[in-house]
Amino acid sequence: MKSKRKLAIAVMTIAVIVLTLLALSSCNNEDNSDTRIVIIGDSIAEAVLGPSPITERENYGYFSVLGQVNGFTYNNRAVSGYQTRHLLKYISQEKDDTAYRHITLLKRADVIMVSILGNDFLQNGLSKKVLAAVENDFEEAEETLKESSKNINGIIARLKELNPDAELLIQTVYNPVFPESTLLSEKTKRILKEKYNKEGADIYALGKTLIDKLNGVLYDYLEEHPGAFRIVDVNKRFDELNSQDSKKLERLIYEDSIHPSDEGHAVIFSEYEKVFEELGYSDEKSVLKNYKNLRIAQAKKLYSDTEVNVKELTKKIKKAKNIDQVNDAYFDAIYDVTPVYLDKVDNTTPKKGDVFLEETAEYEMEEGNIVFLNGGSMLPLIDKEKTKVVLGSDGSVEITLVPNEKLWKAAVFAIAMGTLGLIDFSEINVDMVQPYITELFPGASMRDLQNLFEVFNTGLGLEIQGFDFESEQIKAITDSIKEDGYLPDTMVLPTEVNFVFRGHYTLKTLDSDTQEEPFTAAYVGEYTKNSDPFLIFTLYEKDGVEYLNIRNELLFLNVVCKKK
Repeated sequence: MKSKRKLAIAVMTIAVIVLTLLALSSCNNEDNSDTRIVIIGDSIAEAVLGPSPITERENYGYFSVLGQVNGFTYNNRAVSGYQTRHLLKYISQEKDDTAYRHITLLKRADVIMVSILGNDFLQNGLSKKVLAAVENDFEEAEETLKESSKNINGIIARLKELNPDAELLIQTVYNPVFPESTLLSEKTKRILKEKYNKEGADIYALGKTLIDKLNGVLYDYLEEHPGAFRIVDVNKRFDELNSQDSKKLERLIYEDSIHPSDEGHAVIFSEYEKVFEELGYSDEKSVLKNYKNLRIAQAKKLYSDTEVNVKELTKKIKKAKNIDQVNDAYFDAIYDVTPVYLDKVDNTTPKKGDVFLEETAEYEMEEGNIVFLNGGSMLPLIDKEKTKVVLGSDGSVEITLVPNEKLWKAAVFAIAMGTLGLIDFSEINVDMVQPYITELFPGASMRDLQNLFEVFNTGLGLEIQGFDFESEQIKAITDSIKEDGYLPDTMVLPTEVNFVFRGHYTLKTLDSDTQEEPFTAAYVGEYTKNSDPFLIFTLYEKDGVEYLNIRNELLFLNVVCKKK
């Protein structure tokens, strides 16, 4: 059962990543400042998982809220899954190689915000470290910390080399090991309870011991290098809130027990804002006013058609004397309420001032694959012959992703084996991944596939082609899933499935401090002066042929397309 649960979650994770890769775009505030902020690090900073619904990433992710209410120019170059070793390698690159230009951005930044360290523990045997901590055995933890410390030294040294004048802010890692956390296996929890009589607050305390040691890497560095950077103590604030209310932590952490929730991001934003005010970058009064307006706008947009009394909530927000009071009013009011948001998304209309190609151009995939974060083998998930990108002269963009035919047929064959009784799929229940759907797309359900596909299309501009919901074969699947959450005993999948994303783009010419020639970028989604979209194509010419590079480090995706 456990392996099947992992399979289901893995499939859902890949689907979610593809969706976010295609659909996320930037916020829409004007740039009111020359202050330039760059965010680097891990998934907490990237904020792909956490904001709910995912289409509101820019209005919940702490980096964007900070940028919006201050009017900063900000660029998020964080990468989900990064450990300290990955970040060190990423910033050690000498030259920009795509329009993402992370080296140039770091060189020009006034403030560099860093979220890192957490994955050094999370991806390296956390359960084992917790069990060892019960015995006061920290040998394995110390081995990890030794490597983390070495990498942190390298990261800071490199950032100082790139930009000695930038203000460097590094946030602490909060403790995600609470009693209901899924980070610890049920086996580990059982051992803690039966062998060591540890449960409830004891589990949080064990996690705190380890997290304090992890954050100690930062404090130890500052002890040796006073003033090298400022700490934004997210861990301390989360711990304080948990001490006041043991259930609060569950509200601050996303369904996966790792990432900050909407409310968690709001708390992190509050901590950063205090530091920015101390540094003189923020005006407390104007920021509070802007933040109130942001939250009121969110309440009206997402909750006007729900049981939330938006009028009363607006009054409470207006009366708030500080950011924390705004957070309390807003998140208390919307807690456990499903937002109404799908009819608000406009993913295809170009904006005034956008620049397009003079003639529509179609690009076909020439090379490229997905590389897993751990550096493992490449998976040819995409059909090279059928995948294409079309940039229209009207500002439209259409991306067609076709699964690799051999892999898809293998999946269909595996399903057929299950139908013949040679492979047992009967224990795979779609409810296993429902929590992710609930968070990413509130109101949608894995039990209603047709509605879920419509949500993808309405909310993200992503159409999944190949499923005929009127056919007997697909009806058999959807009826069985709707009834009890399980796949039917006999099942037939379509032999061809396409993923088609439709949106808009704008062209930008971007200079670089590391390259003589500027980059030509196609920003997919909404571009504004104070940020940029999640997906950026790099357009270039080589040997008289025009190319388009799709680069996304969330999946380590690097695809080169050639113009037809």
